[in-house]
Parts: sequence; C-alpha cells; structure tokens
Amino acid sequence: MSIKDILQKGSCPSEQEELITALQKLEDVVKNCKPKIAQGINKGNSVEKIQASEKLLNGLYMAEDLKVLYRWFNGSSSSYKLFDFPSMWSLDEAIEYLGEYESKAWLIIGDGGGENALISPLSEKRQISSPIYRRDMWQRTLVLEHQSILAMVYCFIECYETDVITDNFDCGYVLFFDEKFDEIRLKYSPNAYYFDEVTQTGKGEFYCLDDRSYWHKEWLKYV
Repeated sequence: MSIKDILQKGSCPSEQEELITALQKLEDVVKNCKPKIAQGINKGNSVEKIQASEKLLNGLYMAEDLKVLYRWFNGSSSSYKLFDFPSMWSLDEAIEYLGEYESKAWLIIGDGGGENALISPLSEKRQISSPIYRRDMWQRTLVLEHQSILAMVYCFIECYETDVITDNFDCGYVLFFDEKFDEIRLKYSPNAYYFDEVTQTGKGEFYCLDDRSYWHKEWLKYV
C-alpha cells in the first residue's frame, strides 16, 4: 500500500504524521537507490485486515505505529529484505507465531534464523507507539533494539542512504555493516542495547529471559 493510500482521510491517526512522512522518505530511498529491495516489498494490509488480526491478540492491542507500518509494508518476498537482521515478517506470520515465546503479550514481528527475533509488546490499552525488542535465544536476553517504529525507520533510511546496508552486490541478499549500523541505531534510540567492544560489556536496556523480577507487569500477566 502506498503512502498516499495511508494518508486517506480517517485511515491513520494524526499522531502518526511524522511516521508517515518518514515512511514516504524510506519508500523514495529504496525505489531510487535500492531497486532490489524495493522490488521485494509486499503490498500492505487493509484497515479491515489489521482490525481482524487484532481480534486474535487475546484482548490486547498493537501499537498504532505498528499498525501504520503494516498498512504500508507486509514483509519482503525476496531475499533482499527491507528491514533485516532480523528480517521483519508479514502480519500473517506475526499472528501465526503469537504466544510461541515466553509471553503472549509479545508479538513476534521478525526472525533472524532462529537465534534472534524482533518483538513488539502488546498492551491492554491502545498506545501511540511501542518499543521494538530483540530476543536473543543463545544469550537468553530481551534487549531494546529501537525505541519506536519511527526510530527504526529513521535508522534504516540513514543506513540505506549511506550504504551501511546495501544491495549493490550479486550475492542474493543485502550486506550489513554491524558497527556502523549500531552507531546509527543508537543515534535514534539512545537507550538501545549494544555491546561495547572496548569494555566488553553490554550497555542499554535489556531483560534476562530467565529472571522475570524486572519484567513489565503485562508481560508477566500473559506468561
């Protein structure tokens, strides 16, 4: 679904105007500079499809910014993923895997080959935005990846504009430069988790999957 369609009257909350503008810029960047990635973007979901999917969430709600993203984007059909490392799924895939991990209040919106997963927390009340976490199966941690969908979109815009993530190779997938990506990611999400190579310690917001004493109440309620 195009940004123009999303902007139709009544189809999107006014609070999401900045996100819509950012998605328009991301769309322009990938169409003009990253054609392999642009070709693989799946058409977004209708309002009705998102509403029907939300009824399957155990009485919980997706954040409004995630709904806006799913109006425009519904996963990638090629190996050149728009949002990668981990790659972001379609809405149907996210609903299919609801409850597969530690809490039914976590909507799994992406996967990185079984080792990592992107998670958007659900809520009992409607919320404008929600942070995006990354679950690390081997480290048994849940870490803050992006403070919001908007921060994630800004991060990927800059990464594509500067070739930190690039499709300019015939290897069948995007190439990804970790340190530069983290530098840009932290620019838009200052509290996001990262591993400091100098001190050999992790910094930023994180949770231990096996120690629930610091988990949010809604996460625990739906274990």
